[in-house]
Amino acid sequence: MPRDRLGLFASSLIPAYVRRTEGTERSVIDLFDLGLTNSEITEAVDRMFGAKVSKGTVSNITNRIISNIDSYKNPTMASEYAVIYIDATMMPLRRDTVQKEAVHIALGIRTDGTKENVILKIKRNAINSHSNLRF
Repeated sequence: MPRDRLGLFASSLIPAYVRRTEGTERSVIDLFDLGLTNSEITEAVDRMFGAKVSKGTVSNITNRIISNIDSYKNPTMASEYAVIYIDATMMPLRRDTVQKEAVHIALGIRTDGTKENVILKIKRNAINSHSNLRF
């Protein structure tokens, strides 16, 4: 931040005392979700925004969301379900190109009638996708 004699300068882009923007944090989280390492994320953010972000900062940002990711990837299941429906459907998903990928869904119905998503997985290029699904 530039300094002036009276301390009246205010940036119109970044609020005072903010070191990271929401876009930077969102990009770090998105890159982490893609499976990049902290050093790879640091290099990518530097290239995208021209801002130096340390590996420690990347680690601090990702540690805040890691518990949410773990609870989503490893959901707790009820001990009993009256019925479990398991199905897959091929859906066009955009990554680099648009390709059809198998989306596997397991829906559990408890004894009291409430429904719960037991599992939701996307399998790339799944041929005979039912044989590739592991619980």
